[in-house]
Amino acid sequence: MPSRLALGHGIGLRTRHFTRFLDTRPPVDWVEVVTENFMAGGGRPLAVLEKVRRDMPVVLHGVSLSIGSVDPLSESYLDDLELLIRRVEPALVSDHLCWGSHRGRYLHDLLPLPYTGESLDHVAGRVAAVQERLGRRLFLENPSSYVAFRDSTLSEWEFLSALCRRTGCGIVLDVNNVFVSATNHGFSAAQYLAEFPLHLVREIHLAGHATDVDDGGQTLLIDAHDRPFHRSLPLAPAPWLETGTADGSIASTAADMAAYVRLLLNRGRGLLSEEGFGLLAGRLVPLPEDEGERGEFYGYGLQVGDEDGHTIVSHSGGMVGYYAAIAADLEGDLGAVALCNGPGEPMAVARRALRLVRWAREGRGLPPAPAGPERVEDAGAYAGVYRPARRETGGENSNEDETEIAVSAGGAGLELRLAGQRAALERRGADCFYAPHPALSRYLLRFARLEGQVVEAWCGPELFVRPGCAGEAAPEPPAAWRAYTGHYRCHNPWLGNFRVVLRRDRLILALPWGEEQPLVPLAEALFRVGDDERLPERLCFDTVLGGRARRANLAGCDYYRTFTP
Repeated sequence: MPSRLALGHGIGLRTRHFTRFLDTRPPVDWVEVVTENFMAGGGRPLAVLEKVRRDMPVVLHGVSLSIGSVDPLSESYLDDLELLIRRVEPALVSDHLCWGSHRGRYLHDLLPLPYTGESLDHVAGRVAAVQERLGRRLFLENPSSYVAFRDSTLSEWEFLSALCRRTGCGIVLDVNNVFVSATNHGFSAAQYLAEFPLHLVREIHLAGHATDVDDGGQTLLIDAHDRPFHRSLPLAPAPWLETGTADGSIASTAADMAAYVRLLLNRGRGLLSEEGFGLLAGRLVPLPEDEGERGEFYGYGLQVGDEDGHTIVSHSGGMVGYYAAIAADLEGDLGAVALCNGPGEPMAVARRALRLVRWAREGRGLPPAPAGPERVEDAGAYAGVYRPARRETGGENSNEDETEIAVSAGGAGLELRLAGQRAALERRGADCFYAPHPALSRYLLRFARLEGQVVEAWCGPELFVRPGCAGEAAPEPPAAWRAYTGHYRCHNPWLGNFRVVLRRDRLILALPWGEEQPLVPLAEALFRVGDDERLPERLCFDTVLGGRARRANLAGCDYYRTFTP
């Protein structure tokens, strides 16, 4: 067997999937099955598995090997496993680092082991015996656990590392199990993953868990595998990132930024001529309304505008996971610096800080609080029912869930109802909203108007139309464009992925943070990003196989199609 497998992305094959896998080939690279469900000598499950195996690789994932038990290895179980391996020729054979039998009785549970040298010797001998019997490498999954042994002298990752070194076995890393065990036992999931022997991992499991409370009133997570991860779960601390792909980086402290603000307040004296500062902070190019406060300009490096009769110069920038902004009130001799680790709006913070200090110094009290994203001044314009439109976009952008969206105005905001779930809309721009609803989570919800009236809403490629309203008519897009729609990824830390969707006769580039840009055709498979002819970025597609472009090049960086929608 190769030392390194690259199977792609797979799913667990369950009985509810049988019909679909028999009728079509779903867009997955491989499937994993629970080994024991297919050990019978015949029957429909095995027939389905053999048909699926003809179409794609299969991984066998067992729950009854009981590799940590003191019972002898079950010869009948190994006989059945060996027969199944010969029938389906799996890409991987795996089970769990646990025990589940005692004195010949199976407990139907995956119970934890003491992580000691004695236990390591015992498990290593059994793993070696199984691998010799099957004539292939065995992979073991890190378990979820609810109790631990006081006698353990090794961490779980140390135990697995030593076991792999001794036997040559590999690892299935279940990320959910790490989080469950970390929560239940009070250790750091981030430290676990930092210490884990990732080079030995050949498969990663993603699944959900249930939340309970133990007898002591403490949170207890249950490895239920019955739901996806929830967005409310805490994020693991990001690792240190080093990259050679950036043109520059922010390596300044708040004190460094404050020194630069003082330079601006002094109008560059000592470093810049009066003429040079005039160019730096000049009103040379009007800003688009969505890039700054109304009536502001770009100079040669700074954003310039007026507020309460004062000239405000500002600038912002960032790199991966880090954003910063500065703002200076030239007449008021005030400056503000905002540094932000992670998503945020540091410029809004810096501008607000300037306003608060200026008003306080002038004895004016507090300025009006900025409106929150939930406040919608013209909420009634959007209220109504929007029904899915039957479009000809085709392929993976088609909407299979023909469910209407109901938008209602309440108080000063908007509420959306879809498939029995409600969500408060948050404004993210003109006629543009974030909808915290699982069916609408990939894109912002954008409403469109005709002669001033809201007539339809777009969420990515999906169009929802108000009954009785007709949107703008559009010609049929070129047939070749359908090959370009989809989701593309790469390892560029600045932009790791994007989506391309088709809206009537236009292709749209959808970026992860919600920004969207039209793609303007320049030549076959080559597009300009944005309507403005001066914009330099280009997006081109190639390697069309099976009606889908497999590669896209955005601004010189290659991205590759991924199976996720």
